[in-house]
Amino acid sequence: MCVIRAMACLAAVLFGVGKLLRRCESLLQQLVHHQQVSMAAGRRLRGGVTMKMQLDMDKIARGLGAARSGDKEKARNAIDKLAALEKRAAETSGYWAKQIEIQRVSVEAWLAYLGGDKEEALTTMRKAAALEAATEKHPVTPGEVLPAHELLADMLFEMGRYREAQTNYQSALERSPNRLKSLYGAGRSAELAGDKALAALHYGKLVEVAAADSELTQLQQAKAFLGGK
Repeated sequence: MCVIRAMACLAAVLFGVGKLLRRCESLLQQLVHHQQVSMAAGRRLRGGVTMKMQLDMDKIARGLGAARSGDKEKARNAIDKLAALEKRAAETSGYWAKQIEIQRVSVEAWLAYLGGDKEEALTTMRKAAALEAATEKHPVTPGEVLPAHELLADMLFEMGRYREAQTNYQSALERSPNRLKSLYGAGRSAELAGDKALAALHYGKLVEVAAADSELTQLQQAKAFLGGK
């Protein structure tokens, strides 16, 4: 099982409880496609190295359950597993080691947020975003698995800081153009911030790039907004 699939399974950790978990379904649908592309791309990585790092999925599953139930000790165990994977990846690919580090720091940020320490969560999430910004995108990969700027935007959105959220969704889109989740987040944040013109811009792009017959709730909301203007 490749690194990307393992990190996709960790998406639920990042949005561990309540309404945050309901976001994971559409995100994971995107990650399935991302994984398929990246597995093929991996065969062309520098030196012909293909990342086939194995991760103990049973322990990861326990980590996900811990995040849902508020068991911080077990959730921390999932983070420890990411740290171990990061160390192993560093032996063959500095690029993937850095990607895993970004994901690990992101998980730590969201666990802090879910624990009620929002300022520490924001500080940690900004660190992950800064690491991402300083990392050059690999030429044969489609983009970050879980963009740190998108995760930072999600956190700011949950805190009602819509303008800051919109800015970070935009940053995510600069690295991963036409990413559906970031397009919707940017549009929704702009809408709630009262900037209808900017909301229409992002919603319009979302409608443009999404499949016409898609039943994604976010797409329907975008269409409703555009139809009501």
